[in-house]
Amino acid sequence: MERDPGHSKAMADAFDYYMVRVQRSAGDPGLVAGQVERLGTGEKHGFRTGDQLVRLVAQWPAAGSGPHIEDSAIHVVTGREP
Repeated sequence: MERDPGHSKAMADAFDYYMVRVQRSAGDPGLVAGQVERLGTGEKHGFRTGDQLVRLVAQWPAAGSGPHIEDSAIHVVTGREP
């Protein structure tokens, strides 16, 4: 895989894997909501917009127990203790 010239060398080469369940609005197909799960941890978080989904994944710590989100619209759906 070719790296973007702006790619930070500090960025880890490890990958995190997620399962995303998406609900679409019949009235507005561009509107999405749902749940994202970080595989291997059981951590699940709900989102109400595509922007919230992107923030969840971007703010999830690489080796942490969940995202540090300051958005009250994003909520923990379920999870298990590590």
